[in-house]
Amino acid sequence: MNHEERYSRNMKMLSAEENASLRQVCVAVIGCGGLGGGIIEMLARLGIGRIIAVDGDVFEPSNLNRQLLSHMENLGTSKAKAAVERMKLVNPDIKVTGIKELIHLENGRELLAEANVIVDAVD
Repeated sequence: MNHEERYSRNMKMLSAEENASLRQVCVAVIGCGGLGGGIIEMLARLGIGRIIAVDGDVFEPSNLNRQLLSHMENLGTSKAKAAVERMKLVNPDIKVTGIKELIHLENGRELLAEANVIVDAVD
């Protein structure tokens, strides 16, 4: 599938040049749960070139009713890994890096160094 066809609906709000520039952007999303999972999904569909998904948690049954990336088969697995796997299905043209860590002062600068934009999606 060519990029022009895939992102044709973006052209209603973005020029061809702006749309192409999205592939050069790196967005870090901290938290891959209820809010973060939806944000990651929409960024991938929009065509953001690189997403860094950071979450040290795993899916639990209580996530099933409210977290887009959760499903019965991935209970007990990493939310960051689930983000990577889901985005392979949604948009295999982008790169998603899953980091199964909690972010804190000691590792934050290193984990987020490549990001152009950082989204805080933690509880």
